[in-house]
Amino acid sequence: KKRQRNEGGGAQRAGVGESIRTVKQTIVPDVCYLHIRVIFEPKSAFEISPRLYKLLALSAVKTLHGDSVFSAEIDVLDQLEDGSAILRVARRSLSMLWSALTVVNSYEGEACRVEVVKVAPFAVSVPAPPP
Repeated sequence: KKRQRNEGGGAQRAGVGESIRTVKQTIVPDVCYLHIRVIFEPKSAFEISPRLYKLLALSAVKTLHGDSVFSAEIDVLDQLEDGSAILRVARRSLSMLWSALTVVNSYEGEACRVEVVKVAPFAVSVPAPPP
């Protein structure tokens, strides 16, 4: 059986008894992005900065999961106008970081909580919130 060739450069048509096979491929990135917000209750003297987000994330992971070679896998990409931040983390460490951030209840003696606003596999999926 021969497939008919479309001279116009288009797709080939399947002949009688042939089927067109579709191949789906899933892209799994090596990193994930978290949109998080730290909220001190009551307001604290801490300046909310990218450095604070990194230290808070590392402290949370160390507290919940113990010492781990984890610091190089967390990057604070941006701090947004509303004080929240975008973090990048290795996909293999996402659940460890997410669980640690979820149970944070204080930082250096100050009561606080961390909200994980959104988790996404691509940076464009974690847009800045509207002003």
